[in-house]
Amino acid sequence: MRFFRLFVLPLVTTLGCDDPAGPDRDIKVTVSTDLLIVRRSAPTTITVTAINRGSQSITINGNDCPARFEILDVRGEIVGPFQSGLCDASARSVTLGPQEALTFQYSWNGTGMANAASTLAPGAYRIRGHAPGLRRRLTSDAIPIAVASSAP
Repeated sequence: MRFFRLFVLPLVTTLGCDDPAGPDRDIKVTVSTDLLIVRRSAPTTITVTAINRGSQSITINGNDCPARFEILDVRGEIVGPFQSGLCDASARSVTLGPQEALTFQYSWNGTGMANAASTLAPGAYRIRGHAPGLRRRLTSDAIPIAVASSAP
């Protein structure tokens, strides 16, 4: 009887870990913008999309707060956007059928993380979108964007 217990436990543990990504592997996150250069006076619209590329329905958190994107500097450190503390971060489950997508849109005018009035220094940055999966945070490839001074 003792041998049986020791043998079954490792077998069950191994079988339960065959796919660490689980259904998250079927979610593809993309990010896009309507402008390549953003100014405080001319914000860009950032679109983050989570697409179910699988053959079965998947449920994800569909809340759009906090923002589903982040701004990275040339070192890859997150420098924005500013996130207000007035966010209803409660879970809102959304079920995506096969090939269905959930899209989030945000307006961003170059703010940094310090506060809503702070603007990132002019220069090259990257935007990365993200969505909460069932087991892990899902992240898009980063795309380039530039922050320019307010004067055109």
